[in-house]
Amino acid sequence: MLSRKHSKKLILFLALSALALLVTCAEKIVNNGTQAISFQLAVSFENSQLAELIETYQVTIISASDTIVAELEMVDGIVEGTIENVPEGTDLLVVLEGLDAEGMVIYRGSALIDVVAGQITEVEIELLPVVKLIRTSPKFLETEFGAPFKSNIELYNLGGLTQIGLTVDFDKATLQLDSVSMGTGLPSGSIFSYSTDSSGKLVVNVSHSAAIVDSSGNTVLVQIYFSGTNSNLCKDSTVIDITVDSLTAQATTIEEILVDRSKIIINRGRISLSKNSLQFGFGVSGLTLAFQGIAVTDSCGNIIPFTISTEQEWIDLNTGFGGLTPDSIYIDVDTTGLATGSYTGSFSVQSPKAVNSPVEVMVTLQLDRGVRTLVVEPGLLVFSADESGQLPASKQFTISEFNSFNIPFSVRENISWLELSDSTGTTEQVITAIITTTELAPGTYIDSIEITSLESNNSPQYIVVNYSIGSVPKFLTLDKDTLRFTSNRLGPLPEPQSFIVSEQSAFEIDFSILESISWLDLNISGGTTSQTVTASINTTELESAVYLDSIFISSNVADNSPIFEYVLFNVSELVDTFPPSAVTDLAVDSIKLSSAYLSWTASGDDSTDGTATETDLRYSTNLSTLLNWDGATQAAGEPAPLPSGSSEQFEV
Repeated sequence: MLSRKHSKKLILFLALSALALLVTCAEKIVNNGTQAISFQLAVSFENSQLAELIETYQVTIISASDTIVAELEMVDGIVEGTIENVPEGTDLLVVLEGLDAEGMVIYRGSALIDVVAGQITEVEIELLPVVKLIRTSPKFLETEFGAPFKSNIELYNLGGLTQIGLTVDFDKATLQLDSVSMGTGLPSGSIFSYSTDSSGKLVVNVSHSAAIVDSSGNTVLVQIYFSGTNSNLCKDSTVIDITVDSLTAQATTIEEILVDRSKIIINRGRISLSKNSLQFGFGVSGLTLAFQGIAVTDSCGNIIPFTISTEQEWIDLNTGFGGLTPDSIYIDVDTTGLATGSYTGSFSVQSPKAVNSPVEVMVTLQLDRGVRTLVVEPGLLVFSADESGQLPASKQFTISEFNSFNIPFSVRENISWLELSDSTGTTEQVITAIITTTELAPGTYIDSIEITSLESNNSPQYIVVNYSIGSVPKFLTLDKDTLRFTSNRLGPLPEPQSFIVSEQSAFEIDFSILESISWLDLNISGGTTSQTVTASINTTELESAVYLDSIFISSNVADNSPIFEYVLFNVSELVDTFPPSAVTDLAVDSIKLSSAYLSWTASGDDSTDGTATETDLRYSTNLSTLLNWDGATQAAGEPAPLPSGSSEQFEV
């Protein structure tokens, strides 16, 4: 036993009525051992208008091994049914039939299909009458007002027909008969005539000496052209009926012929406007020349095209979205060349889909070309500020009309540092002007505001705008007024010193430095406040003295320029505060008749460090005199001192 389940969809497209069959298939093994499928069918029609003669539909599936028949039941517009034990395979013949209330087959069509589990099969079946039938085609039509359509009268299975007379009846309140022509399938030599009777019904007669139809028994007898009538209804539903009045045919009577009629639905549009009249005016209280708008819709809820037109050159018309409801019409007036007075005109809204087309809209224009004078007060706006960064207070001006008329105006300015509260308005109105930036340099800026009005005789008017930005006093400052350096005559160099050049209120201003001091170097010659300047002593060659000089700092924008930084350099004579250490090992190495050889260890410059500056050696032949240093005799030619710790010798 197989437990797998598959689903299948079978879609049939019919000439009479298109329908889709949704088929659920369960695989199983039937008695003969072959694989078969159980079809669960749900058939939905493209539209609900079926042939009125048909009560039920029947599906027959013919395979090589079996013939299976199922009747489909119509429930709420959906045809449903089940076919059991359909074998899988190719080229299965599907026959679809429409039966009347007595079980007679009226329409039949067939097609070959492949039945494969898990696949969707699409097949088109043309249902053709299998009885003697006269019908109108199309069977169902939904069309729009203003759109003509054709209805054919078709004959089926009427072989040997040589003459036929028909009456076509329709609702004259819904359909309008436009024209009638002979069917395209009639043979040459056919006699065709038509007329309307006293009730407005169409009477058609066709005859031929041999036969109206060919060997198939089928033909298009007549082509009738209709259009929908002008009615207050948004939608009408009607039918086209046929009555056979006379017939000449082999083995056929009027009673044997079935007649099938058509259903026609007419959708009508109706133009609806939000206004049916407009008023414009110039120089008239309560009226302006500003453009106006009208909403255009279809009161029946359809989307219909429309056009607009006028014969008045002073009326300008435009649509918002190209003329397809819902949309808007924008109306403007051009008063160029028009004198004082009243003007009346109109424009029309037309649509071929609307039963109330065209719709007229009345337009009136009243012109009073009397004097209208713009008054702008004050004529000068003066702003002032300084460069500290605070914006000045806003200013206001009033635009009015000299005689208190209400006239429209526009305000235009192209000032980068100014902003206005309004750019358009109607007199009388107050406009506020605001300065918007603090980035302007000190100075005076002059520009203008333009006020215009099409209704004024003195337009345009101008307001002068004066904006003065004052310069704030600026003062150079130094964080110290004197640089003080101290050094010995032969060095070393003193450490560099710095001072800061600033502006008293922290403004950034440029400055330059000038100095002509030979013994001083500066790291910069100028800059922008606030900036540090470093000074360095550059020499050890100066004599002992106190040197005083100044550094010159200037700025083109500083009110206290120039200012000075003083430099004091005190160069001292070298003071030796540490004497050489005493010689403690003076010895007589040898004695001669008139001299003696002495030796000692060299002392330092500072105690035992360094090298002493000179050697002072004294002697005496008298001991008491030797003990008196100043009374002793200084030896001549003493040697220069050697570095501390060196051995020294000298002959006295």
